[in-house]
Amino acid sequence: MADCSKNFRDGKDSYLSKISLSSEKGSQLRKSRDALREKIRSHLKEKSAKNIRFYRQGSYAHRTIISPIDGDYDIDDGIYMDLSGFESEPSTITIHSWIKEAAKGHTETNPQDKEACVRAIFKAGYHVDLPAYKVEEDDDNEKYYLAKKSAGWEESNPRAMTDWFEEQVKQHSEQIRRLVKYFKGWQDFRNSKTSTKLPNGLTLTILACEENRSDIRDDIAFNETAKAILSRLQDDDEIWKPYEPTENMRDYLSDAQFDHFLKELEKIGTIGDNAIEEESEERAAKEWQKLLGDRFPVFEDPDDKDKSNSKEFGAPAIIGTTVKSA
Repeated sequence: MADCSKNFRDGKDSYLSKISLSSEKGSQLRKSRDALREKIRSHLKEKSAKNIRFYRQGSYAHRTIISPIDGDYDIDDGIYMDLSGFESEPSTITIHSWIKEAAKGHTETNPQDKEACVRAIFKAGYHVDLPAYKVEEDDDNEKYYLAKKSAGWEESNPRAMTDWFEEQVKQHSEQIRRLVKYFKGWQDFRNSKTSTKLPNGLTLTILACEENRSDIRDDIAFNETAKAILSRLQDDDEIWKPYEPTENMRDYLSDAQFDHFLKELEKIGTIGDNAIEEESEERAAKEWQKLLGDRFPVFEDPDDKDKSNSKEFGAPAIIGTTVKSA
């Protein structure tokens, strides 16, 4: 039985390494974020907003961000503020305009004002989404309201998702974080092949955590988790956020998208089973490439005496990937 766990996770040539942001990109991203934060904080203070705080959100906070095939990755950096000191509370349109004003000129491209955030676009190939929240005290607890540009204030608490996810990692293991990245890498590759898109990263994160099937081998864990997700959704298509305020993520998928999702999950089970049952690790890795693309490495079989001197150099030779490490 072929073991491709090392192809998934071990070393700089692994699939995990190739879909992850490099330390250089991560450092560049943090510097850009910090400089932008200071501009926004200063501008909002001038507008009399109080207690301005920033919290990283989504995959950035979960440490499950991936480097997409098209190279355009994004981070969410939430802006939290107290507006209670205003005689007349500024509208969500005004809040958006303040953030856009602060971000303007920080990059060569003007910021985009979207419904749920302001987006700052960097020429290095990434963008920072800046959702804004007002903070209100409620019986010694804080409540958060997202500034939707046209829809107004909407109760929202993305930090609750981060807390829930970190609890999942604590209860299970760091393998959860890797599995989420594998599913996001799979989504990225499969989305590049078809016009019908798979669910977003939040939906995949919830499902991967709730249907986690851990194993000492990452290839088996990924395959069995995908099969568990498929089985669950065939029985019940609801995908509720596991925190308040909750909502059903199924509502964001059309019937065509949902059916496509099930078919793609079924492919993981079929191809994954074939790969795991293969005798040759090289052939097994080529099966995984059908699901994950050529960022998934193909190593020479260690017992193939007619190929390279991988044993002599202490590392398997790569023969089937065309994408450099991130």
